[in-house]
Amino acid sequence: MRKYSHIFILISIILACIIPYINSVNNPFIWDEEVMIVGNPIIKDWRHLPEAFKTNIFGGPINASGYYRPIYTLSFMLNYSVGKLNTMGYHIFNIILHILNGILLYAVILRLRLPEKTAWMASLLFVLFPINCHAVTLIGGRIEPILAALWLLCFISFLNGIERSGTYFLGSVFLFISGLLTKESTLIWSFILFVYVLIFLEKDKRRKTIMPLAILISLSVVYFGLRFAFIRSSSHGTLSLINEASFLERLYTFPRILFTYIQVTIVPLVLKSEYNFVVHSFRDPYVWLGTASIALIFFLALRFLKPARHALFFLCWFLMGLAPYSNLIVPLHATLMEHWGYFSSMGIAALISMAIFKIADRISRWQRYVFAAIVAFLLIFYAGKIMERNKEWGDPFVLYGRDSKREPDSFLLHCNLGVEYFRRGMFEDARREFTLSNQVCPGKGYDMAYNNLGVICAREGKFKEAIPFYKKSVQLNDCQLAYQNLGALYNSLRMNKESLLLLEKGARLHPFNIEILYQLGIAYYENGQLESARQAFLQVEKLQENYSETRRFLDLIR
Repeated sequence: MRKYSHIFILISIILACIIPYINSVNNPFIWDEEVMIVGNPIIKDWRHLPEAFKTNIFGGPINASGYYRPIYTLSFMLNYSVGKLNTMGYHIFNIILHILNGILLYAVILRLRLPEKTAWMASLLFVLFPINCHAVTLIGGRIEPILAALWLLCFISFLNGIERSGTYFLGSVFLFISGLLTKESTLIWSFILFVYVLIFLEKDKRRKTIMPLAILISLSVVYFGLRFAFIRSSSHGTLSLINEASFLERLYTFPRILFTYIQVTIVPLVLKSEYNFVVHSFRDPYVWLGTASIALIFFLALRFLKPARHALFFLCWFLMGLAPYSNLIVPLHATLMEHWGYFSSMGIAALISMAIFKIADRISRWQRYVFAAIVAFLLIFYAGKIMERNKEWGDPFVLYGRDSKREPDSFLLHCNLGVEYFRRGMFEDARREFTLSNQVCPGKGYDMAYNNLGVICAREGKFKEAIPFYKKSVQLNDCQLAYQNLGALYNSLRMNKESLLLLEKGARLHPFNIEILYQLGIAYYENGQLESARQAFLQVEKLQENYSETRRFLDLIR
């Protein structure tokens, strides 16, 4: 019977992933996916595999954005090699990852000696939390499921090293390194493992973990040093309200961040692509009431959930999982994003599951039926919320329109909505959104919005008005689209000197941008520098064969 119960549980977890997410498999590429996947030549040929470890996720130099995540890029290469730009394969990959994480979480909770029913309910809650829709439905959000899978496997390998053979510790080290090559938030893993050792292990077993923990912590220090030295973020800084805030304001904001993650995870009435808020005063209710509410939740969990050490561990899992997204150490490009809570939601799921069965054990039999119906209704509500959100993600125009109203201070959402208006030929609406994007953007404006305003002017034949917008975009953040658009405009206006100066710099900053290299080749050709033109066009051919009129120019040069 125990064998069959495991089969039933696995099937239920798989179905809980597939049923609510099945309506997302035909969703289009959206947001940064158009740059990371559609417009990224590196993922489209395995010959470029070494470049995946030398560039950021957008195919540019690793110091241009700070997003050094080669394992993430490799997942896109794998998808592209199988189905090219058919989005179905990318979405199925994400759903499979989510299924794997649900099963692995079930296995981990069993290894922690909690009852099978607790592990099962925790896994069901985790895979059905609507907050995780952002990480599963959005193709670009897969970095969190990848990281979670590596963590759960690393944890299992670490447990095997303690209970079976020390050889398993090598597996945990390998998975830890893989995590570092996926996302920098992997640095918290060694601390969670350290907390596990302190809470669960006796002294004799703790000794076995000293060396592997020392290796993991040493790797963290080395990685942090290398990242600081070679993989710094853009010198232009992060654009966000939270980045503009002082450290004291970010400290005041932290309770609201925690409270919001808990609320959106458990009671997801409204979901948003971004959350942009800053608490400016110690007198703000979120500082007092938020802190008090969180403290009460933690107190109740430790007081009433048994075993208490498991409750403590999952609380630490939740808190440490959010540590990289607290904005206390490094301000991020948003105060809060739902997919950042993917890792931590596993800790919340385990705590809620423990609470459910704690309550069930204390009520009468007929009350359990009512309580079971309430839990079942909650799970069905979660599934329905996921399907509803998937439909929004399936139509960028609807998504950006609704979310920009829910979060009016998001310059990204206004800019993205403007792009959708532009694609529909609604130029005035697009111009309004791009202008609004610059108005709500912290600092001097959003580089992409300025570029897009230039595109509208150029489309309307107002070339002299387009040039300042493109220049502003380049000045703000070396926007690669602005380089290629302004370079093409200079070439069409026969402004050879300006074109060469701009495009040579653009090619240095964005060496894998095909259009910049192509326009540079044209600039060289028009300026009579035929050998330089030939080299530029050959580089274009190397990245993508038969791009535009590259072959024609090469034939003319020969």
